[in-house]
Amino acid sequence: MEDNVFFENCLQKFEEEVKKAIKNNHRRMFVLPEGNIYDIIPNFFTLYIILRPAISTKVLFASSLNNSTFQDISSNLDPTVFHVTNIKFSQLNKILGQTFDILVLDLTKQLKPNDLGILIETVRGGGIIFVLTPNFKSWKKKITFFQQTLITPPFTIDDINFRFTPFFIDSLKKYKGIIIFDSLNHQIQEGSYNRQKTPLPMKEIHTTSPFKKMFYDLVATADQRSFLNSLEFILQRDRKKRGLILTADRGRGKSAILGIGAIALSHFLVEKLNFSYVKILITAPKIENAEIFLQFAEKALKSLNYKIRTRKKSLITDKITIQYKTLLESINQKSNLTIIDECGSIPIPILLEILESSQNIIFSSTLHGYEGAGRGFSILFRKELFKKKDLKISQVGLNEPIRYSFNDPIEQWLFDTLFLNAQPAKLSSDDVSDVTNSNLNVEKIDLDECFLGKKQEIFSDFAGIFVFAHYRNQPDDIVLLSDSPHYEAWAIFTKNKNHIVNVVQIAKEGNLSDTIIQEMLMGKQTPGNLIPWICITHYRLGDFAKLRGARIVRIATHPDLFQKGLGTKMLTQIEENYKNLEFDWIGTSFGLTPELLRFWEKNGYKSIHLSSRMTPSTGEYSIVMIKPLSAESEKIVNLLRQEFKFKIFEWFRTIYYNLPPDLAFSLLESSQKFEDPVIFKIALTENQKDRLDAYFGGILDYSNTSDVINQVLKYYFLNFERDKVKLSPKQKELIIMRCLQARTWQQTLNYSKLKYKVGHGLLRKAIRKIYKVI
Repeated sequence: MEDNVFFENCLQKFEEEVKKAIKNNHRRMFVLPEGNIYDIIPNFFTLYIILRPAISTKVLFASSLNNSTFQDISSNLDPTVFHVTNIKFSQLNKILGQTFDILVLDLTKQLKPNDLGILIETVRGGGIIFVLTPNFKSWKKKITFFQQTLITPPFTIDDINFRFTPFFIDSLKKYKGIIIFDSLNHQIQEGSYNRQKTPLPMKEIHTTSPFKKMFYDLVATADQRSFLNSLEFILQRDRKKRGLILTADRGRGKSAILGIGAIALSHFLVEKLNFSYVKILITAPKIENAEIFLQFAEKALKSLNYKIRTRKKSLITDKITIQYKTLLESINQKSNLTIIDECGSIPIPILLEILESSQNIIFSSTLHGYEGAGRGFSILFRKELFKKKDLKISQVGLNEPIRYSFNDPIEQWLFDTLFLNAQPAKLSSDDVSDVTNSNLNVEKIDLDECFLGKKQEIFSDFAGIFVFAHYRNQPDDIVLLSDSPHYEAWAIFTKNKNHIVNVVQIAKEGNLSDTIIQEMLMGKQTPGNLIPWICITHYRLGDFAKLRGARIVRIATHPDLFQKGLGTKMLTQIEENYKNLEFDWIGTSFGLTPELLRFWEKNGYKSIHLSSRMTPSTGEYSIVMIKPLSAESEKIVNLLRQEFKFKIFEWFRTIYYNLPPDLAFSLLESSQKFEDPVIFKIALTENQKDRLDAYFGGILDYSNTSDVINQVLKYYFLNFERDKVKLSPKQKELIIMRCLQARTWQQTLNYSKLKYKVGHGLLRKAIRKIYKVI
């Protein structure tokens, strides 16, 4: 009897909330902890279609495994009314761009923030979300599939920190629009927190447009229509390149309007400006990022009755071609328009390289999302773009959601819970004064207080700095830091306002057993332990993996305080901390740039490994650097560094043939000499010396002396201090490309933009300088 009364109350509450959701074009979430509440889920479905009748109601069931509860619910649904899709979390790429009326989300065995964010955002306004969970009390200590992947040796499953799930449960209880039907205790709970945001004023829509009305009929919001109008900026004809920056939160239809806009622009060029052929290039960190773009571009082409030949990653017609290329493939590609989506996770040097070969370009990025940090992108990258005198820039933002209305309570909950709206603290003059006067505290962040206590704003400030630092942030990173036993977070706080101005994320590595080391030597992949794995698989140094180390995963400074020495201050403090804890080394790995290499070398870190291939999603080589903290590790690190330099010198003609010359030269230079005896001694024959003299005198050319020059360069780079010989940037390019990478003279001179005689003369002078010091 008590159950029946509770169920009636649940249905009544459900009806009230769905009516509000439909009226405001918002969504509602109903949380169902395990219990007999599952018995009346079909009743909720029936009531929903009464309240919101439709020809077909789209339903999505999502879980980590095949779910018998889903099967029971589906068997009670009328297939002529409910169009049901079942999907596993591992297959979410199949539903990108789709919209549903009802989502049934099974979190009984898995809680993965990335999946959660993607699934919640598929539900339209007026739609509902059912979340199936374990009993809250048992859920707090339940190990999910995702948590199991966080374990790295020597840690075990018993070392997991249970922080995120309790934090997540509290968020469900806190927010308005989320209703918990607790059948075990016969309670209906709803939070009261509702962070209202004022909608931005609607942008003015031009009454005239160069594009056909049918393109405007394809868009969903006034913001999207405004973006179409902004494409007129690309059409203005002058001698300058034109770049458009598009930023938006998730769920604003950014990729969709890019696809529609690309066809609107292409069709105008063909129809009005008599272009015989238009080529549009789309690139992104992953092909998945471009799928919605291609989907809507195809839709726009079909509305114009173009005959489309679809190939892998391409849409081809007689007049217009849309082609997807990877980031590296996009460099030096000619097109009428290049579109780069999810720029927030792409290194700025790669963006600038693509820009160089583009006639017109659109840079697009998500402000708060899973592909990168759009806010950091728009701040840092705009500075670089405005330095370009041959480029005109305009910026557009999309603010209006496409699936639901402003102030949707579920979006507010999602953004807050997954820290998608994290931003650095706003600094006062007192904060700046503290930094100037070094009135600062370096502290390890108490993650228990951040997730289980009342200091969530500290973690939000912490995460916000990483967002602005151009890191590829994902919601999964939250659990990685909150629950992994081997991760720690540190921050520099100002003393007056207690605001965070620098942050670092650290992973403890090493201290591995002989058994695990032997398995790694035999080729077995071990989770985590990146730097020990590099030392074992690339250098066969198993003893290094026995040492205790700390890897700096990320380090970032508040965007208002660059170049203030905060990064160096942080490194100094944490190095002292880990040395006191008897750690043997501290290291890092990052996408190689000359600036970052100089920063880490300045702080005493030594290069020991460079990836053999560029990372496809960033176009960067990854480098590993280590700073010894003990005598034992220093001996091994010196050996690693020496072997590394010897190896890369030999690999320039093969594996590192495409390594940019500025990076290559930076790696060959050393901040100090090797203390051990040299590993390569030069012993030129009298004939070789004579040929070298003839080369310096202009009698012989480079091709007749390249064998001797290679020995001279090898001896110099392996044995001499940085800047022993002062060389110009052009001379460094010539040495790397012509001598070490063995590129042709034409390739080398084209890259350096030098004439034949000038290039030959500069190289000859550089080799003569080096030969004199050895």
